[in-house]
Amino acid sequence: MIREELIQRIIKQMLAGIEYLHANGVCHRDLKPDNVIYNLKAKQIKLMDFNASKRFKTNDEILR
Repeated sequence: MIREELIQRIIKQMLAGIEYLHANGVCHRDLKPDNVIYNLKAKQIKLMDFNASKRFKTNDEILR
């Protein structure tokens, strides 16, 4: 069984990763458990498989 604190840490890291992608004009478009890896030693997640991702213009790019 996974502890609630670990689940919270994973979700916070996923949301931070998605926020970073969106701030840089990238939409992942295929978020699912298979596309998230967790490094137990570093206690860190990584999003992967960007084959379906799309680039979009950020607000900064639109205003230029």
